[in-house]
Amino acid sequence: MALAEPLSFAEPVGPEPQDGRRAGVECAARDWLETQARVAGFWRDMVADADGDLALVRALEAHREFLLAAAESRGR
Repeated sequence: MALAEPLSFAEPVGPEPQDGRRAGVECAARDWLETQARVAGFWRDMVADADGDLALVRALEAHREFLLAAAESRGR
């Protein structure tokens, strides 16, 4: 059975493979930061619901906000 088209070993046309890798890694890192923000929010709510230390609740909220801001930053 013959191949319909000959194999080509030319350079691919389009974005550099490194650009795709970088975008994928950055997307995964942002997803991870957003997940961590949800975890911090969960613990903030747990501590608050248990009438826990207000300073700890505030620290968890500040950490959650930091993680969300980091996840949203682009090109920095």
